[in-house]
Amino acid sequence: MVPAATDTTEPRQHTTDTTQMPSTEEVLAAPSGVDELANLVASCAEESRAVFPAGGATAWTYGGIPSRSGVRLETNQLDKVIDYPVDDMTITVESGMTLGRLQSILAENNQYLPIDPPNAGTATLGGIMATGWTGPRRQANLKPRDQVIGIAFVDGLGRLIRGGGRVVKNVAGYDFPKLLTGSMGALGVITELTFKVRPRPESTAIAWIGLPDAQSLASLLDQLNLSETRPTAIEVLDRTRAEAIGKPSGLNPSAWVAAVGFDESAKAVAWQCDKIREEVPKSSTCEILRDDASQPVWSALTEGFGSDDSRPVARVVTRPGRVAELLDQIDTALWSVQAHGGQGIVSLQARESIACETALAEASEWQDKVEAWGGSVVWPVCPEAWKADYPVWGKHRPERDLMAGIKRALDPKGILNPGRFLGLS
Repeated sequence: MVPAATDTTEPRQHTTDTTQMPSTEEVLAAPSGVDELANLVASCAEESRAVFPAGGATAWTYGGIPSRSGVRLETNQLDKVIDYPVDDMTITVESGMTLGRLQSILAENNQYLPIDPPNAGTATLGGIMATGWTGPRRQANLKPRDQVIGIAFVDGLGRLIRGGGRVVKNVAGYDFPKLLTGSMGALGVITELTFKVRPRPESTAIAWIGLPDAQSLASLLDQLNLSETRPTAIEVLDRTRAEAIGKPSGLNPSAWVAAVGFDESAKAVAWQCDKIREEVPKSSTCEILRDDASQPVWSALTEGFGSDDSRPVARVVTRPGRVAELLDQIDTALWSVQAHGGQGIVSLQARESIACETALAEASEWQDKVEAWGGSVVWPVCPEAWKADYPVWGKHRPERDLMAGIKRALDPKGILNPGRFLGLS
């Protein structure tokens, strides 16, 4: 099985500024169908002209600097429902559909797709897959790729390739959904996706757990591993981030806050809310918001950090059991924190504009800390001026050489998003 691409997930608000990266010579009219898109890519391949796929343009400044200029390929008109057997709980759609529109279609049958990246009304499904975006419900629902059972894409020669299928039990061939997720469109332009969907949860809640120090946070995260509850989300916030998210709903900040979310039947959610009160450390506080009252907090957790390239965002991945230990070393006077506490994914945004040298020194300390635990540090958001010499994708890892080989196989002329993903051209 081929390896999955690097996960570029960040809980933040994404920019739609199309005036900067990538550098393009022209904006192509959006193709109205897959055949037209494939022909456009094939034509660009013949001319060795770079192609920069764009859906909602919500990740237009992600990744490295393009290694050459090219053309922008918009997918927004690919927004049709191809197949929706409601009783089978699967749906096949074109990749230019926004997540918000898909959820509206599913809601008519009391179903939903259990992913919650930011900008659902603008971000396309193809773009969400290409970046690997997730939100706070990643704790239970994992990554977008884990909801995909079939995929179609156009490779760098304009060939249409399919992987998976339209039924849940389908294991034939290469695992293209996992390969393409997070690959930034550098391996292919996604055109079609088949998802497995679920019934909409009847009720939702957030337990807002205030903790006085990192030791108490560690105790809580350990307890949640043993808990009888089934959290949908475990988001860890520093005081600054907790104030920004909780204050509008009347929630109190603490040195650290764990926002523990639940989505199930009303009876199951009520039981879990009672249970979590019993399980939290004695030194903590616990406030609970149910249903409509919890929605503003869910939304703020989902949208994440504001988009501001002068305040870079780092993503530090470590073992889940090491999250509290890592956070105890973070200078929260310099960095604001929002982490997937049960997944070992820590997102840090500079609280103010920061010098490149300072950010690099901080990243070096984090890398030294997490490398022994198999972790990494990448920078989904930073000023464009930094990118020429800055380790946007972190330290080189051996699997990148394998990814480079896959890139050559699927995009032999190197026309798809050259330079933006892992420096691959």
